[in-house]
Amino acid sequence: MRTQIQSLRKISMRLCFIFFLTALIGEVVFFFIRFGLENYSQPVSEYLMWHLVLPGGINLVLYLGAVLFQKHYERERDERAMNYVPVMTLVLMSAVIGTFHYSYPILMALFLIPVFLSTVYGDRELCTAALLLSLLCETILLLVRWYLTMKGGDNDTQFLPDAVLAYIILVAGGLIAVRMVDRFLDIKDAEAQEREREKAMNMNMQMVTTLVNTIEAKDHYTNGHSNRVAMYAREIAARAGKSEEYLHRLYYMSILHDIGKIGIPDRILKKPGELDPEEMRIVQTHPSVGAEILSDITHMPGIEIGARSHHERYDGSGYPDALAGDKIPEEARIIAVADAYDAMTSERSYRNAYSQESARRELVNGKGTQFDPQFVDIMLEMIDMDENFAMHGTDTDDLLGIVQLRSLLGREDERNGALQTNSFGFEEIYHFLRRYARRNTCEVQLVLITMEAAESSAKDLTDPQLHDQWMQNLATVVKQSVRQTDVECQLGLSQYMVILTDTSSVNAEIALVRIRRAWEALGQNPGYRLSFEIQDIVGDAQDTL
Repeated sequence: MRTQIQSLRKISMRLCFIFFLTALIGEVVFFFIRFGLENYSQPVSEYLMWHLVLPGGINLVLYLGAVLFQKHYERERDERAMNYVPVMTLVLMSAVIGTFHYSYPILMALFLIPVFLSTVYGDRELCTAALLLSLLCETILLLVRWYLTMKGGDNDTQFLPDAVLAYIILVAGGLIAVRMVDRFLDIKDAEAQEREREKAMNMNMQMVTTLVNTIEAKDHYTNGHSNRVAMYAREIAARAGKSEEYLHRLYYMSILHDIGKIGIPDRILKKPGELDPEEMRIVQTHPSVGAEILSDITHMPGIEIGARSHHERYDGSGYPDALAGDKIPEEARIIAVADAYDAMTSERSYRNAYSQESARRELVNGKGTQFDPQFVDIMLEMIDMDENFAMHGTDTDDLLGIVQLRSLLGREDERNGALQTNSFGFEEIYHFLRRYARRNTCEVQLVLITMEAAESSAKDLTDPQLHDQWMQNLATVVKQSVRQTDVECQLGLSQYMVILTDTSSVNAEIALVRIRRAWEALGQNPGYRLSFEIQDIVGDAQDTL
């Protein structure tokens, strides 16, 4: 950033010199034109003195003085003052030219150069100062003109129209420049906020990964449980029509819902038989412990809701707060259904996994007593659609996890069969893949394909329908070029994400070659091209987001 500012500053000082040189050359050319036409009333020497030597000499002094000021402020490291030097110098140089000429509306438009130049720095105060100084100089010059014409006894009929026009030009241009600065600052603030948001999200993902690994390291029977519950809960909420922000927040609530088990002794957590009353009382403290741990995470407000309330029952007989019905936070009611289903369909130290039919029957029996009927009905729809019983727990996150990823995190587009997701879904997918690669000690290649308009294309590629049509073509190309075990989905409006499971970077490059060739084989491309980014996610957890 500092280098860019310094570069802009050099350009600005160079502009002062170019401005001086252009004015000098322009006056020489104008003199020869008038000389050839014999269109001047003054002696040549007097004309050159007042229109060339004096204004050129004063502007040269102003430029050299500005250079000295610039070096002084460079030594003082006063960047704000350094920004003012070239802008204010241009204002004064414009005023000097105006002093020796009479075409005020045209020449006063020169003031717009420093006013708009101040927008380069994104400094509203600098822009306002340049505008006010320009107005002051213009007022002085107009008064000088009026005084000289009155002193000479001339009736300057153009004075008032010229003055009005000059002010209109300068004020209108100044207001536009100030608006540009405000817009620039808004964009700058938005970009800064977005960088902070991304930084916070990256920190959150690292924190979540660490916490989930800590939970599951205590008990191998719970490996993958938190991740599956998060996916199930997210899909239930998506089918209930919740927003993307809601799904994103719910995902993290779900994946951390069992964090309180960190405080449960291993002898209880891994006990092969049923728990006695005292052991059960200890286990039932994990929602409160988890909520206390998560309540200190200020970057994710409300993240403790899932941990505290996922064992509440719809009839009010749950724990720790004995909440009932709608008094149970909605997110916790969703997590409760997802948690119960995955617990039933996963192996435990004290029992075998339930069959799909048995788990479905238990959910039906708990409808309205243990679970919110609305979310149970959605879970039952998901079960009925899961003809191959892909939604169940395993000892490790193997390829089945990718199948779950495809079925639960994507929204299938009816036109081309491609999955749909966005930036929130991308974060969740990335988090899942890191755990998948680490648990299976394998490599996963995450490929981002961006479709963009080629700069050389002269055709208008901004038509949404045309863009949508070629995104569908891209979906077809990608689908035909990757394996059935790979996952592909649209990411936003112009990107596709391809997840190449259990493969190396060499095989990823081969897949990209197939995609490139299939894309180039498409006829009548109006000017769209593809760019690729590859992230190698390895099983040693050394990859970074």
